[in-house]
Amino acid sequence: MSNLYFHLGGTGIPDAVMLDYTTEQAERDPEFQADTHITIRDVDMFFRILTPARVKLLRHIYQKGSVASVRALADELGRSYANVHDDVTLLLENHLLERDKTSLAVVAMEPTGELAA
Repeated sequence: MSNLYFHLGGTGIPDAVMLDYTTEQAERDPEFQADTHITIRDVDMFFRILTPARVKLLRHIYQKGSVASVRALADELGRSYANVHDDVTLLLENHLLERDKTSLAVVAMEPTGELAA
């Protein structure tokens, strides 16, 4: 199973180097699963977005692969629907979660734009 990491600022390793390394690993080991890294470059945004409850929510979804609904997620986390809905909305707006017609999943990409909260 791969891991989910949160970073403040850059990794110091160019993306092309990380992509080459990950590609080489995958070619050597068919069961290789790359870790997922979420980097937020702005310190204020980092601490506004990644509260302890939201980190727990993101890790929960990541470990499951996806969740069917906000209601199911709230039940699984033992949190109120309203608070989880607010967290999911903020994470969607900042491109850390993605939603399709049937589920929510973690996105492994850097958020763009301003914090929507």
